[in-house]
Amino acid sequence: MAEEELGPRQRAAETKRRRTREAIVSGTVDLYGEQQRGDYTLDQIGEAAGVSAATIANHYRSKYEVLRVAYIRLLSPLVDPIVEGRKQGIYNPPDAVDELIRFVYSVAKLSHEHRALTVAMVRSYCDSLSETHSNTYGRFFYAEHDAMLGGPILAGLEAILWLPDFEAQPERRTRRNYSDPWTVSEAADGLLWAILHSSDEDAPLRVTVRVCRPFLAVLMPEKDWSELPARIERVKSAVDAAPS
Repeated sequence: MAEEELGPRQRAAETKRRRTREAIVSGTVDLYGEQQRGDYTLDQIGEAAGVSAATIANHYRSKYEVLRVAYIRLLSPLVDPIVEGRKQGIYNPPDAVDELIRFVYSVAKLSHEHRALTVAMVRSYCDSLSETHSNTYGRFFYAEHDAMLGGPILAGLEAILWLPDFEAQPERRTRRNYSDPWTVSEAADGLLWAILHSSDEDAPLRVTVRVCRPFLAVLMPEKDWSELPARIERVKSAVDAAPS
């Protein structure tokens, strides 16, 4: 039902619901801040948001979902212009490989700058996955849940893979089966797992090399990627020099 079709009480309830969810997400982002270490309970998140843990549970199914939505909020400035630009037909960067590197490095850098939130999200995901598996909900639910981790990154990657340079390999771009050695979803998840295990200041650069090298080897196997580290370093310098 569209909002204009709601009655006054329903509109008021919907407005309150949106404001509460916004307060929870904003409180979570502010609480974790740009910290490298640390985690918080739902009670602490609720205190930062000005609501109770019970209220959070009424709006989100788990702590993982709260952290995931907060992480998506952080990524939105990186992902939304790409996705919307593609929808409008105006997304056309001059070099697809450089654009892929730019996106992966930018995501890795932001995730590292907000490493406490990123790590807490990944660990909460593992906890929720263990609960799902132990309760034997079934293989299909298990696989669907597994795909959720890298979802925020996946949208940007898939938009980039529609660029002409990558369209030359449509069978590699569109394959999603688990026998594929390096699927797009694996690239997205792999970035987050790499951040989890990399805490030093060079982590974003190292993670970018780790994600892009096998990814490009699958997408464009005819290319010689021996100079990829130097290319990544060049793109990294441009990203770091750009105004925030």
